[in-house]
Amino acid sequence: EQDYDAVRFNLNKYDDNPNVEALLFRWLHFFGSYNRIGVGRQWYRREVRVFRNTGNVTSWADAQGFRVKNSDGSMRKIRAVQTDARIFHYGWVRHPRIQVAKAHAFQRLYHDDAWLRANIPTSDEFQYYCFETAPFTGTHPASMNEAIERDREWTSKFDPVKAKAKRPFAVAVTDWFEKKTGIRVGEFKNFTEVA
Repeated sequence: EQDYDAVRFNLNKYDDNPNVEALLFRWLHFFGSYNRIGVGRQWYRREVRVFRNTGNVTSWADAQGFRVKNSDGSMRKIRAVQTDARIFHYGWVRHPRIQVAKAHAFQRLYHDDAWLRANIPTSDEFQYYCFETAPFTGTHPASMNEAIERDREWTSKFDPVKAKAKRPFAVAVTDWFEKKTGIRVGEFKNFTEVA
């Protein structure tokens, strides 16, 4: 509800501009707890979540983004403009038992049973690992209040120090550069940004 006005403003602003096919939202990836967000290049910073319903837009790959089908059948990235609206992504704030099941189901798309046995925990407790998290001091959408209260017992046990994974050297350098400049070297974009 905090970003509703920003979404409406941009919908109205670009409604008559056919060069703008979609709106980009900034993402907050909550990790292990409702008061920590994942930061750094392992998390995508922005993605399309509103697009023109032309009938030619389709979800792409694992449905993180979208593509537009051209008249010749080829696909291209959707043309999008950045907004200040945010997506509150809670996909990494699930009870550890549920997170194990999620990891298993997702990796099954790409790997066989032998790989799953070797790489996915068999216990009912998921060990969260992330290169870096930061405190979230903002306000959650009101629709999340019940879940935050219900999950307080297990989310309060999340320890960001124990969850911190060793960052590969190249990732450490590019994350440092991004913090200094705001530029993410080699950032994957599911879209073509237009002004």
